[in-house]
Amino acid sequence: MLTIEESKKIAGEYALQFIVPGTTIGIGTGSTVYYFIHALADKVKAGFSVKGVASSRGTE
Repeated sequence: MLTIEESKKIAGEYALQFIVPGTTIGIGTGSTVYYFIHALADKVKAGFSVKGVASSRGTE
């Protein structure tokens, strides 16, 4: 059985498949988005193009 944190990591990384290159996305706040942001950063470093709008200072 997965821990809550492992489930959040899987969910955050899974969400990346729905992001289309070149789009602008809203990036929410919360514990799951932490994993999404880190996975997205890895894709951006590899050349993926996307713009993000943070919903809070914590997300920035």
